[in-house]
Amino acid sequence: ARRRDTRSRPPRVSHLSGHTDAGQVATMDGLLAGLTSPQMKSRMTAVDDLQDYLERNEVTDRDDAHVLADAVATLLKENNAKVCGGALTCACLAVQGSPDLFRQHVPLFLPGVFDRLGDLKGPVREGARNLLVSLMELRVTPPADVFGKASAGWRHKNWRVREELLRTCERAFASDALSESDLSVKATLPQVLNALEDREPGVREAATSAILGAASRAGPAIHGMLARHTIRPGQLREIQARLADANLGAGVVQSVGPGSGSRPGSIGGSRPGSRPSPSSAGSDGGGATRRPGSNAGARARGVGSPSEGAERRPTSTSSTGSGGGGARGGSASSTL
Repeated sequence: ARRRDTRSRPPRVSHLSGHTDAGQVATMDGLLAGLTSPQMKSRMTAVDDLQDYLERNEVTDRDDAHVLADAVATLLKENNAKVCGGALTCACLAVQGSPDLFRQHVPLFLPGVFDRLGDLKGPVREGARNLLVSLMELRVTPPADVFGKASAGWRHKNWRVREELLRTCERAFASDALSESDLSVKATLPQVLNALEDREPGVREAATSAILGAASRAGPAIHGMLARHTIRPGQLREIQARLADANLGAGVVQSVGPGSGSRPGSIGGSRPGSRPSPSSAGSDGGGATRRPGSNAGARARGVGSPSEGAERRPTSTSSTGSGGGGARGGSASSTL
């Protein structure tokens, strides 16, 4: 068998137009016509030929852009993974070559792209993610149409679609081509946090990963954003741990934990070793900082003001009377 030389590709005959690549380039009319052929094999060949064409040429006619977008929408409904994957690649190449022409035609095939996020074949799901990110990076489709509250992807009945949409969200957060004004963490985070309550474990895991992606973009502000939402304590602890592992967890416990059901680190917000406030000590002076049960505490109460009777010895009966400071002083003397 002869080895195929991949470095120099021989001229190939287009199955659609009859022209060779070395001579006249295949026409868009012939390429687009093959996409609607009733034979599956002809459609597969047409997708391959169109992909080859778009790798070297751009779509220049607005009518061709409309026909191509409509054909992609139809091909994405196929059950053949090769046809669907090729259609996604063709759409991505076409949009990258002529983003302005496709801006108004993307809604024709965008629902089909969401559906392909749930495809059983990994390459098809990856192609759908690539297309969505390209649409947003090229300003063809606003991120609100993909990740907004009204996006059909969040309510899709196929759980893989919801999972892959979160993976796409994580990738979009990491894209340098999308600024905060393009993709707002504050506007996208509520949809991501809602996915933490999804019944599928894969969706919940993808939501946690998307939160990490949002943290890399928002920085310390992510803690305040999380604190404004209700998160299950177990999930919150996991998020905090993963933020810390990614060096994004500084201040998470202090800013997010208390507001989300975690146990505060001190009583009443006081720092360890600080003087108790008047409301907690029961007086406005005194300065007695020892425990109520110690002798030193009793002596301090004996010389203190009458108002310090808030701390009583459990076995003392005089402290409950109306004698004020005198009665307590006697009790302290008898103890000594």
